[in-house]
Amino acid sequence: MKAADLLKRPEMKYEQIITVVPPEEEITPEVAEQVEIFIKYEGYIEKSMQQVERMKKMENKRIPENIDYYAINGIAKRRKQILQQ
Repeated sequence: MKAADLLKRPEMKYEQIITVVPPEEEITPEVAEQVEIFIKYEGYIEKSMQQVERMKKMENKRIPENIDYYAINGIAKRRKQILQQ
């Protein structure tokens, strides 16, 4: 098992991992903290970056002028009135 996979577990800390797998060179506590955060949240970070990319692609899309907002579920009635104006 990789040390990174162990570190992904919520109960594991960087300090525990280095007792079993010592680092090749010393790192500061701040860097160790950043390594732990990145590894633990890597999946969330990746999903967020994918969402950002999807949003960037949508930024330049135009909403058709003749769209019927009343036909769209999930929009409050008052918002539909504002959008329809």
